[in-house]
Formats: sequence, C-alpha cells, structure tokens
Amino acid sequence: MMKALRTAVCLLAAFGILAPARAKVRQLSPAMLQQRIAAWAEPHVSEDHHEGQYMRQGCSHANLEQLPDWKGLPVKVCTYTDTQFPKNPVKATAYLLFPSADQLASWIVNACVDAGRDDLTTCTGRLASRLWMASNAQFPVAGYVVEPAQDKKWKYPNEPYCFLFRDGVSVTTASYPDTTHAVDKACGPPAAAFEAPVKAFSYGRPVSATRKSYTAAGGTGDVGDADLRSPQWAFAVGQAFRAGWRAERNLLFRAAVADLSACDGNIWTDERIPSSCQ
Repeated sequence: MMKALRTAVCLLAAFGILAPARAKVRQLSPAMLQQRIAAWAEPHVSEDHHEGQYMRQGCSHANLEQLPDWKGLPVKVCTYTDTQFPKNPVKATAYLLFPSADQLASWIVNACVDAGRDDLTTCTGRLASRLWMASNAQFPVAGYVVEPAQDKKWKYPNEPYCFLFRDGVSVTTASYPDTTHAVDKACGPPAAAFEAPVKAFSYGRPVSATRKSYTAAGGTGDVGDADLRSPQWAFAVGQAFRAGWRAERNLLFRAAVADLSACDGNIWTDERIPSSCQ
C-alpha cells in the first residue's frame, strides 16, 4: 500500500527520526509538542517544500462533480510520475488532500491527549512517524497510488503495482476487480476512480487506522465485515477525514494511537525500527 518503505530510511533521517536520542525522553506539554510537530512538518508538507510527498506533482484544483462528498475541500488532482523503479517509471493520476503542518500537529497531539496517554512525547513521536511512513501525509481521495508488490509471492514481485484508492482506503471496483501491476508504464482504467467500491481493504489513511481501532476510538460509521472487505469501511474513513478537516481533532488519528508500537519508529529519538517489523 502506501506504507513506503522505499523512502522510509532517508525520510526518517530527514525528519530527525534517526537523530541522536536524549538520555531520557522529556515529557513536554501538549502546547509545546504541537509547536514542535508543526515545525517538524512544515518544510515537508508546505506548498513550496514537500520532500517525500511523491504524488504532489502536476497538481491543480480538482473538479469534484464526480466526487460530490468532497466538495468544499481543497482537493487537488495530481498527475505524477512515480520513479521508485528507475527503469520502469509509472504515470498515474490521484485526487489528493494535503493537510497543513498545523493541522497535522493538532490532530497528532490531541489524539494522544484524548487517548489518555501519559507519555505524550513518545505517543506523538510514534504517531508522527506512523503518519509519514504510512502516507507521507497525503490523503488519497480517489485514484491510483503506485507501490511495490506487497508480497514476494505476487506474480510480479519486482514491478510497480497500481493500488486504487477511494476515500483514503485501497479498494476494488467493477472495472478494477484486482490490484494489478502497471501496464505500459501507466495505471488505469481512469474511470475506476469514480466507481463505487466493491471491496475496501484494511487501512484508512493517512495513519493506517483499522476497522477495529476506528470503532474502539468511538467511530460510529458502518465499517462492514473485515473478512469480506466490505466497502462501507471506505465511506466511514472518508466521512471521518472530512469531519476532521476543519477541526482540532481527527478520529482516524485517535484510532491509530491504539496500534502504536516500536514498529512505527519515533521522530524524537534514534530508536531503531526492529527488523522483525519489516
């Protein structure tokens, strides 16, 4: 999916995630953490500087006639070239939202506060790291996200695959029934981006919330059956993200707190991600 291990090491270093650790993680106030996270994110998610946001290419304001639920939000349509496979670059189009540094900082800190975490510094550090590795702070409203095969058992383990997203979740539709590798260096069909999902997979972007964590965090939307990959989950994620856009809190971030672990890294320390997480 969008858990971009291909960029994780260099981006974690760029954000100071692999910087020298303090002897002891100092617990900071929510207000101080929010300021620091905003400063951490600003150079990488701003309009002028967005290193690592690999889909933020060729972007313009989106016509949302075919995505009416998203009207009123600053959705961009971006036609980008993914170069993770230098000999096989892939062109794709996605409809995206790019939260600001201040939005991200507020959502991260309030998620940890609302979860009742005493270790706010560690919680926010892990959640910020999880956000970056899961999505590079890009929210896919609709369209294709290019990623490597998720398993060496896939038919083309060394080629780029086109993951179709809708409302922040990887989905399939009537005309795109299976995730396939890129054909002729492109993803398609384009119309599939606007079709109703038939299946919705596990993770809700931008922080990889799950059906279980969403419900446990107080989410009331119908998430459907996880085993059947019911499409209701995509609608619930989209609704939650829209509700949080102009608010200080985002339910998807609160949901992700329950799943935080050493596998997520930590932007405040040099804590290494265990090899067992790969």
